Amino acid sequence: MLVVGAGAAGHFAASELLRRKPESRILLLEKTGQVLSKVRISGGGRCNVTHHCFDNVRLLANYPRGNPWLKEAFRQFSVQDTLNWFKAVGVRIVAEPDGRMFPESNQSETIVRALCRWPENNKPEIRLHSQVIKILPLESGFRVFTKNSEPVSCRFLLLASGGSPGSGGMQYLSELQLKLVPPVPSLFTFNVKNHPWNSLMGLAAEDVVVSLSNSNNRFRGPVLVTHWGFSGPAVLRLSAAAARELSSANYQFDFMLDFVPDLSEAAVNEMLREQIMLNPRQKPLNARLFGLPARLWEQLCTESGLASYHNWAETGKKSLQQMAGLLKARKFCVSGKTTFKDEFVTAGGIALDQVNPSSCESIRYPGLFFAGEILDVDGFTGGFNFQAAWSTAYAAVKEISARLN
Repeated sequence: MLVVGAGAAGHFAASELLRRKPESRILLLEKTGQVLSKVRISGGGRCNVTHHCFDNVRLLANYPRGNPWLKEAFRQFSVQDTLNWFKAVGVRIVAEPDGRMFPESNQSETIVRALCRWPENNKPEIRLHSQVIKILPLESGFRVFTKNSEPVSCRFLLLASGGSPGSGGMQYLSELQLKLVPPVPSLFTFNVKNHPWNSLMGLAAEDVVVSLSNSNNRFRGPVLVTHWGFSGPAVLRLSAAAARELSSANYQFDFMLDFVPDLSEAAVNEMLREQIMLNPRQKPLNARLFGLPARLWEQLCTESGLASYHNWAETGKKSLQQMAGLLKARKFCVSGKTTFKDEFVTAGGIALDQVNPSSCESIRYPGLFFAGEILDVDGFTGGFNFQAAWSTAYAAVKEISARLN
């Protein structure tokens, strides 16, 4: 088997094939000078292996692209199978309260070593700095051309070269004339013009709904204020779900933050008005209502005008209405994106209608398989993209090993 890409999906495929067929000959071609680089940096150097979600229906809901195509791959290799696979090579995976799962060591090198645990008498050959420039289909198999070495022929070819920030990264597939979905960035944070909340850098609000203007896309969860704009799980999920929409807008768009998602604006306004009766002498700036962080409450008080009042009894109807509006829909203008460095993902790749979901094999070219982000599959942050890599690689190798003599 020849594998293009020595990342998570490529290494997992090689390990699984050698587990099934210890005598197999495997060649991995890697265009860079390092293998498993994304595994090393994932999760801040801890490697977010998968997510604590054992119901495949719920798991699939975390893939803006790939649901329901991934159903067959997850049926063959689930989250529990991932935990069992790593346990079999001596790695225990543990869950955090938010569902993310990491090696017990909290070191990504633990996963790197597990993926490189080959049989002593038959290790795959890995060629670094071997960028593939062309693939030609043969009568039985493929001929793969690289920049710096002689072409290689193979019977089974697995493409696991990862996502690409642009269509140019998939130029090597041109001879195969495969249908590609143009790649665009996913999982990115929002840059805000003349960031009015720059002084709140580092502040986290735990329960916020983030939504786009003129769109049904909305996500609830923690939001983080950064020096360039906004990040956090809710923002990243929104960026993934609306990846193509935001790319089409050239990353110039408006979004809103709802800090009291369980209340209507009318209910918020009424609760604010009640403060006049309940705490008439209290200074609004010191109230810190709705469980908001102190700095956030103070910022909203300043913007609404409540900060200028010495007590609730002095407040005016207009300021209360403005505060309720800000709590429910504080709007920001985005001008660009910033890649979430630990989880760089692209939406796009090989069109899924060209790939058998049970085997991850090309419908047009028997013997050609795909795994990981080269497919038009991507998930939210939290271990979902690695799970897709393990599952698609497993499905491909299962089919390849069944056809090996």
